[in-house]
Amino acid sequence: MTLLELIIACSILIILSSAALPVARYSIIRSKETELRRDLREMKDAIGRYKDTADQNLSEIRENSTVHLSRLAEFELFLADV
Repeated sequence: MTLLELIIACSILIILSSAALPVARYSIIRSKETELRRDLREMKDAIGRYKDTADQNLSEIRENSTVHLSRLAEFELFLADV
């Protein structure tokens, strides 16, 4: 191989790799978003199960508890947008 062929081959590789990097970054971001959505759905289901249990008076809720079931509707509206 001559020096010119080597330079051309390297420039082609650089161009191809520069096109592949944004695709790889986008796929990483997309996988993180998918994981986040799955975790949010899991949290929503857990809160829903807790609310159902509380509505049936199967669990004891103390007056000074940090549970805010009144904000559940607001959280569900947020999850509907996700």
